[in-house]
Amino acid sequence: MTLRNILVPILPKIAAQTQLDAALQLSRCAAMHICAVFIRPDPGMLLATMPDMAIASGVTFDAIEQEYRQEEKVAHAAFEVWRAGNGVASALAEHTLDMTVAGWSDERGYPEAVAVRRGRLSDIIILNQAGSEPTSSEPIVEAVLFDSGRPVIVVPPKLPGNMLDHVLVAWNGSLEASRAVAGAMPLLHAATQVSVFTASSDGEDPAVDCDLAEALRWHGISAQCLSSHAEDRSVGEALLRAASERQATLLVMGGYTHGRVRQMFLGGVTRHVLRHAAIPVLLMH
Repeated sequence: MTLRNILVPILPKIAAQTQLDAALQLSRCAAMHICAVFIRPDPGMLLATMPDMAIASGVTFDAIEQEYRQEEKVAHAAFEVWRAGNGVASALAEHTLDMTVAGWSDERGYPEAVAVRRGRLSDIIILNQAGSEPTSSEPIVEAVLFDSGRPVIVVPPKLPGNMLDHVLVAWNGSLEASRAVAGAMPLLHAATQVSVFTASSDGEDPAVDCDLAEALRWHGISAQCLSSHAEDRSVGEALLRAASERQATLLVMGGYTHGRVRQMFLGGVTRHVLRHAAIPVLLMH
């Protein structure tokens, strides 16, 4: 698999530079198309959730639409500054794919639905780490993770200098982890260093032999094995601690191995990592 088309969904009131910087870092692997899509939520959808008091105060469909269009203009202007400042072309030169380009478009609709639909046409999706603000990207992160069928990279506010300097793979033998490794394979090939982290739970001993490391060798990827003993509730903490101690710059893992509903009520590795990771995280479900 070759990564050629990176989707960067952009939401109103959420700065997108970190997403764009992450996409540009990945473009060092190969010439890529960075597709920035500004998603304007449908004003009707927002009005339907507003209290009657807000509507009575003069909030209208047209006023909300105008506000979103203004947000799009501001975001587009920031994108053009970023593109020009990094010397990224806005269109391909004739008869060649051997260059990185960054394009801009905007769509109106349910943010999750737009991100999923566009994500299915992309090779990888880059989103901001969810915050606590009302415009948090967490619903979109979960939507594209479950429904796009594509790798999703969630980036924190600050990126490492090179995301592919040391890639740490969280391996538990699950279907989700296997899909994450497959989706990340082009990045593993480009990485300077690769490590595989395994952790036990339910009283089992951590794996001594790392089957994934052996499998990666057949792809020409040399990986170091790390292991830890941790109860299920603390596997996420152990994983992030290992990433910090080993100075990992990208974490690759399966998303919601035990299911979204269970993790919503009981916590879980994916939810803990998504909320606390200080480095970018690539996930697949």
